[in-house]
Amino acid sequence: MEYIEAKELLENSVRCVAMAMEQIRHRMIDYVMERNEPMQDHLAECSWAIHPYEGSTMKDCLDYLRHLHDGLTKAAEHDREVNTKGLYTNDVALIADMLRGFICTKYPDYLLECARDVSAEARLLLLAYGRKKRSEDNRKQMLTEFMTKVKALAEKHGVDLQNSRGQFSLPLAYLHDWMNRKYDETFDFD
Repeated sequence: MEYIEAKELLENSVRCVAMAMEQIRHRMIDYVMERNEPMQDHLAECSWAIHPYEGSTMKDCLDYLRHLHDGLTKAAEHDREVNTKGLYTNDVALIADMLRGFICTKYPDYLLECARDVSAEARLLLLAYGRKKRSEDNRKQMLTEFMTKVKALAEKHGVDLQNSRGQFSLPLAYLHDWMNRKYDETFDFD
């Protein structure tokens, strides 16, 4: 084998691995889509907008793989922490991540307390609205009540929702969409 062939084989192999991992990353995003927005966003952002293709340079592929490895390492640390602390119950880890606006690898006590309180409030509201007629007006009313309670609980626990000037708040958007899905799951409209 000539040096040129060996070099091309190495470059093509790295490019092939990068393109395969890009497909795996897309499947992972599809799996969490509309179920776990903080993880979805983490997986979408961890490649740093580098997308390997047949013409990618060796440097671009290696950069992509390094960024993806860092992102998957953080996702694995997150999963380990959630499993170790048993935070899947009542969506506590998911709510804590939504309150933060990104996935966590360490959860401070005040954040977990807030997440547990938000989870409890969500269950109470879903039970209360389960006794009412299913309608878009009731959905909107429930979401408004929920968001008001989330803001109060965040303030009580010292959680910054990044909404100090009335600007867009990613944590509030995550929580709004999550509760909206919970409403649909609970009442399963015909």
